[in-house]
Amino acid sequence: MQERKVINTRKSKFVIKYSDSVTGLLRLSLFLVIGTALNGSSSQAASLEQYWDPTQGTPEADSGINVLASSGRQLFAGGSFSRIGGITAKGIAVWDGIHWTALGSGVSSDKVTSGVLAILPHEGRVYVGGTFTRAGDAEAAYVAMWDGTQWHAMGEGFNSKVLTLAWFKGSLYAGGGFSMSGNTSVQRVARWNGNQWVTVGSGVTRPRVEPISSPPNVFPIPGMDFEIVETATINALATNKRFLYAAGAFDKAGELTANSIAAWDGREWHALGKGLQQLKNGPPSFKVADLAVHQGKLYAGGIFRYAGEVAADGIAVWNGTKWANVGELPAHKIGLITKLVVNNDDLYVGGRFGRIGVAENDPELNKVAWWNGDQWAGLGSGPGNRGLLSLAVFEGALWVGGAIVTGPTPGLNNPSVFHLPGQLTFMRQDSELLLSWPRPDGILRIESTDRLAPASWVEVESVPQLLGHRWIVSEAITEELK
Repeated sequence: MQERKVINTRKSKFVIKYSDSVTGLLRLSLFLVIGTALNGSSSQAASLEQYWDPTQGTPEADSGINVLASSGRQLFAGGSFSRIGGITAKGIAVWDGIHWTALGSGVSSDKVTSGVLAILPHEGRVYVGGTFTRAGDAEAAYVAMWDGTQWHAMGEGFNSKVLTLAWFKGSLYAGGGFSMSGNTSVQRVARWNGNQWVTVGSGVTRPRVEPISSPPNVFPIPGMDFEIVETATINALATNKRFLYAAGAFDKAGELTANSIAAWDGREWHALGKGLQQLKNGPPSFKVADLAVHQGKLYAGGIFRYAGEVAADGIAVWNGTKWANVGELPAHKIGLITKLVVNNDDLYVGGRFGRIGVAENDPELNKVAWWNGDQWAGLGSGPGNRGLLSLAVFEGALWVGGAIVTGPTPGLNNPSVFHLPGQLTFMRQDSELLLSWPRPDGILRIESTDRLAPASWVEVESVPQLLGHRWIVSEAITEELK
């Protein structure tokens, strides 16, 4: 263990300096009074520059990354790949900040193209859904559980794909395109009771003989026209303490009219107003792709033009009693919204779009946008030429997964990483003071002083260590602060 300088943190101050590695030009200077921050176990100190990390994304997969899910110090990636980051991993792998690791022999199928579409880490286990029929050595029809050592089947599984998983009131729920689990009818949503999958009410349905064509100028992607398919599907589940929210493409939840979105309280279904529709008081949404609970409200993204009585092109928010739009997001400009993810007070949205607002000088967003509760903003240049399929926040960064659909290297499916603002943190851990920050395009160093005179600053002796995509520096603190 390297020798560390002992600092009296009751009176010492730190400054973190960010200098460009080429010019040496000082770009950021941050003053911290550490003594006032040690009352709690951890504290966020300030913001560093946000940026797309050019050093991440090199561990490409050999096929698309459909889903990303983070839990503690682990980031799970799922898709139809057989290799990622230079290792063999069939359909699913985990990143610990330094290395990719396979989960056993992964998932596979003899009947369909195998892939992972949903990942839910929970209490040391990882629940996985998709289009596979085998997980490791277990026969597992579209859903399986990894216990940290081996794969397990979950009852008789389903007769079609699982698209989403959620934990609600002590039980695991699955949603997708299935209708049966063994001999049990489970219409697109089911609950695991520990032994078998059981019905959630009578599920969701789309009882229609003929599909409904998109009315002129209604579908939100120019030049495209879709039909609402006859079969129902659940694409997303989200929870709060009171409800399990289900969304996708359906007309009814149980016997209740519910236009593509509904809430389950553990006993019965509830409609969310008039739901999400293509026309006011018209047909349901073509597709609600994802849900997120953010600041006590439910956000929904997908292909729709109205939320209840409100025009809301592709994204809307439910406050518990009524729908509202989310800023100005005209659908003919943005295209399909596919993923939503929450980080602290911010909501991040991914999909196939390039612009927010109607004016030509409004910001380009390039497939990822940020909603801070008041307005929309882009994230730099965006993640590149990708079909964006997944988002997750992991260790202070937004990870973006998908499949490259254009460009000079089609077939390479590198995750992109965007470092979020406000990620310089410091934390007291026993007798150590730990500071960490995202990797910048330059050099960071820490200096310390007992006085504020400019000439009194001295460089902290501990050298910052690179751990994953964050720099870490630690200093011993005095015994009296233990």
